[in-house]
Amino acid sequence: MQPRRRNNGFTLVELLLVMAIIGMIAGTVAFTLPSSSARDKSPQDIAVTLKEQLQYAREYAMVRQQPLGLVMDDDGYQFVHWYDNQWQPLNARGLKAVNWDERLRWRLQPLEGNLVAQEEAARDLLFQPDNDNDEQEDEQPQPQILILPSGEMTAFSLALDKPQLARREQRWLIAQSAWQVSIQDEASFDASY
Repeated sequence: MQPRRRNNGFTLVELLLVMAIIGMIAGTVAFTLPSSSARDKSPQDIAVTLKEQLQYAREYAMVRQQPLGLVMDDDGYQFVHWYDNQWQPLNARGLKAVNWDERLRWRLQPLEGNLVAQEEAARDLLFQPDNDNDEQEDEQPQPQILILPSGEMTAFSLALDKPQLARREQRWLIAQSAWQVSIQDEASFDASY
């Protein structure tokens, strides 16, 4: 008589039990992660995201030797690039358009010491569209912030605010110079400027 051979492996019940445990752990993690929707983000989260995107956009402009711009409106913001004598939406990885919550209030202000390229006359000379496209010119987004191929960027301050939050969270995204971008809250912004 041959000795009975023991099967190596797991039973179906054991596999189902492990799958159920993994599913519960994954469900718990999914509920604790922050929302990836820009509409659900706090002003501070939006400021951090925009700061990272601006740093990437600066590198992108320098590597490609192509001017970029940032267009902001009540729906969100998008990066644009100068192509074919007009500003066109940029659909590069990491620089896609971002829509934000309609409850978010924002205020963009240029800071003192702008670059020569930021002066209105210089901007018109550098980025003058063809006169043949007068109809299209009205429809094309004009960037409030320029990022030049040299890496220089418009100096600005951006206030982000969601007044409906239980604890008023107001965050400022500030480009203090053409090379440094930082995030400060309202109190420290008022103290430093």
